[in-house]
Amino acid sequence: MKPQETELNAISTPISEFVESVKVAASRDNTYQALWTRVLTDPTNTNHFSIRRDLLLYKHIVVVPEDAYLRRAIFEKTHATPMGGHSGHKGTISRIARSFY
Repeated sequence: MKPQETELNAISTPISEFVESVKVAASRDNTYQALWTRVLTDPTNTNHFSIRRDLLLYKHIVVVPEDAYLRRAIFEKTHATPMGGHSGHKGTISRIARSFY
């Protein structure tokens, strides 16, 4: 296997796990499901919402379903990354808000 292929495999596995986690959480969130259906039914009238790669987006930011476990996991992973540098609660929330809605 070429080095680029190995790197791509390493990157795609966590992303697909995240997408699966969002799907599971979304299946239990009635508000998320209603919005998903509305975007599928009438994508021209959804106030900046869209669906890409099986994720619901708001202005190109991932919409996180109402799920305490998933939201805590996002917080912990963002806080613990080398880029996160354990910058405290406010810094972590700020970084999360740039990627998730």
